[in-house]
Amino acid sequence: MQLLDATIISTSLPQMGESFGVPAVAMSIGITVYMLPMAAFVPLLG
Repeated sequence: MQLLDATIISTSLPQMGESFGVPAVAMSIGITVYMLPMAAFVPLLG
């Protein structure tokens, strides 16, 4: 499920960047912010 979520975020970054008026590269922090807590909490909750 996490891979699907990361794929959805990755493919939507250009549109999100366009919407916010920033380059898509600057929006890549969104992937990092999302994946780090998921990597930390999924093993704990499992």
